Amino acid sequence: MDTHNIPLDKIIGVATDGAPAMVGRQSGFVKHLMDVTPTVVPFHCIIHKNMLRSKLNADYKNLMLNIMRMINFFKNKSALRHRQLRAFLQNLEAEYDELLTHNNVRNEVDSFLSEIDTEEANLFLELPRSEQKMVDMAVLVDFLSYMNDQNVKPQGDGKYVIHL
Repeated sequence: MDTHNIPLDKIIGVATDGAPAMVGRQSGFVKHLMDVTPTVVPFHCIIHKNMLRSKLNADYKNLMLNIMRMINFFKNKSALRHRQLRAFLQNLEAEYDELLTHNNVRNEVDSFLSEIDTEEANLFLELPRSEQKMVDMAVLVDFLSYMNDQNVKPQGDGKYVIHL
């Protein structure tokens, strides 16, 4: 505050992530600030609060990890496999020639994994072939889209807590 010449009497509120160093009763930043400026209003950061609420249960966390592993298997394992996937999707005249995480390319993914026919590819076949995992994936996509919107909404110029 001293470095940037911020007058403490001009501070009316402070948002924290709830860490003890920030809100500790004895030596936290908020305690120090309230000793100097008793009218300051502390509150927990809205974005951080939403992220704490959105922690995934074990089933969704495992599903998310499996989806990320499968996409990495397609894209990052080898440039050749990535090119093969793009060519495969183009030959099928699929809507997309890239495998985006939100695409509806279930049958194409199943066919491509079947053609690769490696042990690793066969492990990923469970995902597109399981109705329940596909339903769970749809729920996960909706949930993560919602959380992303909630995180972006309060950011930017002219955004104030009272308008959220």
